[in-house]
Amino acid sequence: LNAILLLLAVALSALAFFTIVEVPVLTLTVHGFVPAFFVGAMTLYFAVKFRSGLAAGMVAAGLLVIMMMVFNSMNVPAAQRYFIYFNPYDMPRQLDPETWNLWMWQNRIGVVLAGGLLLFAALRGMEERERLLR
Repeated sequence: LNAILLLLAVALSALAFFTIVEVPVLTLTVHGFVPAFFVGAMTLYFAVKFRSGLAAGMVAAGLLVIMMMVFNSMNVPAAQRYFIYFNPYDMPRQLDPETWNLWMWQNRIGVVLAGGLLLFAALRGMEERERLLR
């Protein structure tokens, strides 16, 4: 599923490159894939914990809306570093570009690690829950 998501991100990035704006395709793919991977892993984790895909979708959507409201209310650039909706193309004027680049990579690596941990926890929970598959 993540491979399909990555291929879709590459295709949409290429489409955006040729139609809307000239942004490098691979960087746009990374910036689009990382939050989508985290959201997918979080939803899978909740689906395993709640044993319901509908409940998992509602809880994940609620958490994403709450995260968006909380982090949009903070106008501190340092707090944006840990934001799932981090926009690497919206650099504050008072910040050094190298610092912004470092924050961007810290954000992307942190979100991928958090998504990986959620995916690992979901797969471990699925292993414990589905004893019939052994």
